[in-house]
Amino acid sequence: ATWFPGAGLLLRSQHLKRQVSLRFGTLSQLAFTTVHRPAVAATETMPAVDRDVRLSLQLRRARLWLEGTAWSPHVHFALQLGVAPRELGLTDAAISRRSPVLDAMVWFDRLRDATVVVGQYKVPYSHQRLARVTDLQFVDRTSANDEFSLDRDLGLDVRSHDIAGLGRLRYYAG
Repeated sequence: ATWFPGAGLLLRSQHLKRQVSLRFGTLSQLAFTTVHRPAVAATETMPAVDRDVRLSLQLRRARLWLEGTAWSPHVHFALQLGVAPRELGLTDAAISRRSPVLDAMVWFDRLRDATVVVGQYKVPYSHQRLARVTDLQFVDRTSANDEFSLDRDLGLDVRSHDIAGLGRLRYYAG
């Protein structure tokens, strides 16, 4: 077992003939909001309104993730669960039946020029959407991203981050 700050806890088996590893970690993100409405003077139709300050603290994201290798160093798996009330669709008024599973995927990277990925994961077509929440400068992405994002989907793709080992070309097909 090895602890890596910012990366989680890694468990690796040295005794098994096959390469087996498991890394897990958590992530949480809070959002503190202040809404201030200044005092409004009285008019003929409305009485005076006192100054109003509303404070709220929201658990914006809470994630648990597991990833590792199994049977071979070229067979990887990942599972990410979203357990914050907002991610599960819990509100004061209603309960939405959202699955806590955000990502569940397996990938095979035996060949440098053809990595096969299968499962549920972020559709790789928006740079802003692919950025990790921990790499964002603000708590949320833009509202346009929410409207036009493909988010996560079930799928299969073949990709390479380094075609022919040149370090200049990559592709995604899915």
